[in-house]
Amino acid sequence: MEQPILSIIVPAYNIEKYLKRCLDSILNQSYTNFECIVVNDGSIDGTKSICDEYADKDDRVIVIHQENGGLSVARNNAMKKARGKYISFIDGDDYIMETYCETLINLLEKNNADIAKCDYHKGILSDVEDVRIEIVSGKKFTEDLIQDKIGSQLWQYVYKKELWNDIVSPKGRYAQDMMILHEVTNKAKNIVVTNKKLYFYFIDRDDSTSNAGKKKVKGAFDRAIAFKERYIFARKNGYDSQCDFILNKVLEFYNNALTMKKSNEKRFDSDMKILSTFLKENRYKDPRNNRSTKYRFLKLFLEYTPNLYCRMKGDK
Repeated sequence: MEQPILSIIVPAYNIEKYLKRCLDSILNQSYTNFECIVVNDGSIDGTKSICDEYADKDDRVIVIHQENGGLSVARNNAMKKARGKYISFIDGDDYIMETYCETLINLLEKNNADIAKCDYHKGILSDVEDVRIEIVSGKKFTEDLIQDKIGSQLWQYVYKKELWNDIVSPKGRYAQDMMILHEVTNKAKNIVVTNKKLYFYFIDRDDSTSNAGKKKVKGAFDRAIAFKERYIFARKNGYDSQCDFILNKVLEFYNNALTMKKSNEKRFDSDMKILSTFLKENRYKDPRNNRSTKYRFLKLFLEYTPNLYCRMKGDK
């Protein structure tokens, strides 16, 4: 196989119903100079066999079999194997349009950009009539990203691989994309964005994080932790004007987590300690934010008495 220009990374865990559709969409791309690294994350259904089947029939498919370690571990292991100049992440239950790779790589190279981003279909196919292209500085894009004006998912992008040097996906968190995407975009000089929908996001999996009620408490804690990391990033990288917004998001998700959490549930004690300590150590940058009674009293509760606050909210 020739040296690939693009490395496509596909984590796969118990998705035998969807994986063939995903891999077929990749192998049928109009752009062909890529490798597809599929990571079987300890699946116990037919996912492993499908991975091996596709590797046997197309030498662009490279398979990694690992013990179950989660999405971040799968991505990190694939990054170690990736040989391409560019990187793209595709979730194994999603799929991409035929010109996904060709369009985004052309946008990168024609506009001398470091990252290319497309729009996506959410559950149903719905094309746009007026296709637009915009060049945004990495600084401006990151500013919007940490304010949640842009979604934090790693898919729907093609990145220069060098931007990922020294960046590792955090293990064991649902909101891992939220914790690292801004680190990547902040390294970019320019980002080219098109509203053309080239990625299909599948939203109907029964076991997806968004559909599993039992995972909502952990999801809220992880998002609070993710916004804490964004706050620290913002302070270090000159995004001070966004800090108060981010601090409010920490409070909102921490509040949501404690509202849903059982008062006698101990598995989130370490996250509670991390978040309460963070809130004690960080104050609003704009004094006008202290006029918000809601956030002022919420912050005091969550800083000093999160367990009491949880009991007051009542077990759910």
